[in-house]
Amino acid sequence: MTPSGEPSDASSFRVRRGASAPAIWVESDRIEDCLKYYRTHGLTRVAICPMMGYEGRDLDFLERHRYVRGVELPDAKNLDVSGLQFLEQLEYLLISGNTQALDTGEFPHLKELRADWHPGLQIAFHSRGLRSLYLRYFKGESGDLTDLTELPELVSLEIVQAT
Repeated sequence: MTPSGEPSDASSFRVRRGASAPAIWVESDRIEDCLKYYRTHGLTRVAICPMMGYEGRDLDFLERHRYVRGVELPDAKNLDVSGLQFLEQLEYLLISGNTQALDTGEFPHLKELRADWHPGLQIAFHSRGLRSLYLRYFKGESGDLTDLTELPELVSLEIVQAT
């Protein structure tokens, strides 16, 4: 940190910008600096990926950063995602490659979910705030989309590569 409270070498942070909200790539060797940058620059998402500097095996650091509102996990195959449970204000979640149990009911403020479907992914139908749902590899128990009809606030649904 600099004397003014700015993270050291702030210009070297990787921030993904594009059509969606900007996200800072969290790097293992400077997690606290990355999250300080997130807060001071008004970002709403963090992105966590081994190819972009995150070498950790879990997301336990999120317990110290419960204010995070958006998380992108484009490669969660070898990542323990149970640390997401600490994010009481989570509004956006992108998660790919995950096969661990995940219940969206743990996130009462979730508005958008982009995920690879698997049997352990529980989409809580009592989550009234979910407005956008993108699922890859979806295979509902009913064999069609009737499993998703109980999402009253849903305005956008994308199903890709359904089986």
